[in-house]
Amino acid sequence: MPTGMEAQVRPRSGLAFKHGITVLNTPGTIDSDYRGEIKVILINLSKEKFVVRPLERIAQMIFSNVTKVEFKEVDSLDDTNRVKVDLDLLVNKSYLKSFAKASFTSLDSTVLWR
Repeated sequence: MPTGMEAQVRPRSGLAFKHGITVLNTPGTIDSDYRGEIKVILINLSKEKFVVRPLERIAQMIFSNVTKVEFKEVDSLDDTNRVKVDLDLLVNKSYLKSFAKASFTSLDSTVLWR
């Protein structure tokens, strides 16, 4: 793979839909300087047995360019138009009641998931 590119290993939607087979750690990134064997970690989310046969297509690999960036340390960040989240309202929604309130942390109006 040429320098400046990456490959991403992703699940095949047909295997997931038909058999409950998907890829863990997805997308799995392969850097351009990696020279080892490519392995795919599969999980069976169904209750049915699934046998992977030789030459069976179990994942897909997508190639894309990588943009190199440099980070600059700053003392503060400018405001943006991003919507601020009211954590109490978010946590108290009925579909989130099963999550512990401690799962959310507020840091300068940014929601972080632990």
